[in-house]
Amino acid sequence: MKMLLLLLICFNVFAQTNEKSVTIPLKEYEDLRRQLEIPNVMVIEKLTLAGSFKGEKFEMKLNGRMIGKSKKEVILNNFTDGLKNCSGDGVFTLENSVVFFMPLKDMFKASCEIELSKTGNFSLNFLNVLYIDNQIADSESIIRKDTPPGINIDVLRKYTEAKKTKGKVIANGRYRVTVNPNITNFQYAFEFNNPNQNKEPLTIFFKNSEIIESIESGLNVTEGEKSIAIELNPGENFVTVNGHLEGSEFVSPLDSENQFFLIESHPLVQVLAQTKWRRISPSESGINPTQSNPKGFFINQEQNISWEIKKLNVFSSLGFSVSQANYLFYIPKKGRGIIEASFKLDNKGTPEIPFKIDGDILYAELDGQAIPMLKDDLNQLLITMNPGYHDVKFQYLPNKEASVFGGVFNLKLAKPDTIISNSSFNLRFDQAWNLIFANFSSDSKSLIGIAKLSSSLMFFIIAYILFTFLKTPKNLFVPILIPLSLLLLFKSNYAFSFYFILGLLLLVRYREKIRVSVTKTNLTKVAALVVLILIFFISYHFLINVTQNALQKLDSASQMVSNVEDRYQAPMMERSMHKMSFGEAAAPKEIVEQEKLADDSSQFDFEGIPARIEIPINGTNYYFTTNLIDAKRNIEFKLFSLKAYLINFIVLLLTLVTGVTIYFKINRLKKELLNIL
Repeated sequence: MKMLLLLLICFNVFAQTNEKSVTIPLKEYEDLRRQLEIPNVMVIEKLTLAGSFKGEKFEMKLNGRMIGKSKKEVILNNFTDGLKNCSGDGVFTLENSVVFFMPLKDMFKASCEIELSKTGNFSLNFLNVLYIDNQIADSESIIRKDTPPGINIDVLRKYTEAKKTKGKVIANGRYRVTVNPNITNFQYAFEFNNPNQNKEPLTIFFKNSEIIESIESGLNVTEGEKSIAIELNPGENFVTVNGHLEGSEFVSPLDSENQFFLIESHPLVQVLAQTKWRRISPSESGINPTQSNPKGFFINQEQNISWEIKKLNVFSSLGFSVSQANYLFYIPKKGRGIIEASFKLDNKGTPEIPFKIDGDILYAELDGQAIPMLKDDLNQLLITMNPGYHDVKFQYLPNKEASVFGGVFNLKLAKPDTIISNSSFNLRFDQAWNLIFANFSSDSKSLIGIAKLSSSLMFFIIAYILFTFLKTPKNLFVPILIPLSLLLLFKSNYAFSFYFILGLLLLVRYREKIRVSVTKTNLTKVAALVVLILIFFISYHFLINVTQNALQKLDSASQMVSNVEDRYQAPMMERSMHKMSFGEAAAPKEIVEQEKLADDSSQFDFEGIPARIEIPINGTNYYFTTNLIDAKRNIEFKLFSLKAYLINFIVLLLTLVTGVTIYFKINRLKKELLNIL
């Protein structure tokens, strides 16, 4: 047992001695852990700029330290130049106009030459830099720390008094002249480049009778008589002068070889330019035109430009147009009826559009919103609107009202004084009316159309030829054919019955050829059957019309009763046991609510906004269309209509006339029938 225990101890010691481990003092272990907890920080304690403008050589030197792990940091931002000959304890990289630096030692020194893309003053924006020392020999610097991020330094060239030279100011001019019917405006845009370190005074003398109205510039500009005095800052300067000309000639106020001129005119004015300047496109001049007919020129300092102005006469035009006009005329069983007119307008700037309405206006809306119904001195509906596309709709009652038996309408529909491209008219009848004739502009419809007239005439001709072929006296069958043919004008579905009778007569007349045995007894039975079929068809159609009218009256009565029940429904008692007076309980629900709302007048502020009337959708519809209606042409609608029972009465009257004629000629008819047999 002791031997086994000894073996286990030896095995454990042997296993521990094979593991890889390092034993260090506790103090060094804590130092290592502290270093892992320190963040990675790199800072440039001092950045030195060296070199000179004279030698056109510049260098930056970095002195700094790093704590933690080395990584690249941004030291120069918005850098569009180049770097070369970099050396020291770190690596410089340039990516997307940003210079990065990665130190290789905790205490580092590095340097790099700056290669500028252009000579002259320059600016640099440094990050992660504590202090900048400018040691460029012939320079002075402006260091700004109030424009984060980082530090910004402007390096300016410094001239000694003995070697300082004054450069020439470079001036460019762009001139735009706009000729209007009553005035000629101008805009002069000047660009100056001052190469000197000091401010330079400059005076511009105008030679074209300019009247200066405004000057736009951040410089110190003093206006004099026919001149302006400008105090130019070093570098680029901009001045814009606005005003108007009193002449028709232009001479450049600058002594420069880089100047451009653009002349344009109002659409009602034609400008004829006279010059030997080279013509260029407006885009090449660098001037933005404000009119659609600009002309650009490259200015020759030795010459000038003049122009002649011609005012143009224009044709009269419409301020707005109508692409679609739709009308809906509903004629009820009793009353005046209602017209709904809608228009799609393209307004180019007319502030108010009048509509002449022959009737009483009820409702008006603009772009789906109800508007007050304004009127002008001529008692026309006046609708105000902004430029653009709009939808106008209004409803009104015509002055004409249908009578008990029928109606004759000659309406002048509402329209604006402009051209209408497309127009449609929807005539909607109550079932109690029948259309006799209607005309909308050049489109017409009638009860007796071409098809019915042709059918009636065809029946008369066929029957006339048949009876003539059978040698029947004309004075016997013509009085019967006339009312029957007229009957087909109103009831074209009777034609089947009439042709059936004619076919039956032919069958009897030529029974021998087709081997049909017909006796007098059989003929009497057939004739009686034909008469019964004719009476059945006539009675059937008459009863259908009467039944439909009766059902419509019944539906109207039931609807009226339901409306009355809804309005005078007894108020329900709520759980709160609201105490209600006898007057409130007996009054209609709408009246009670209106009285309650009237007590609180602060809830509503009526501003003359009308309510739209819902036009019934049931009824008989007729559609009319027409195109391109002139502005001075009236849109007229003519209508002649009768009540439906009058049409049925006419049908019944023609049937009675036919029956009475047959009755008085029955003896001769029997004889002729026997001859045919």
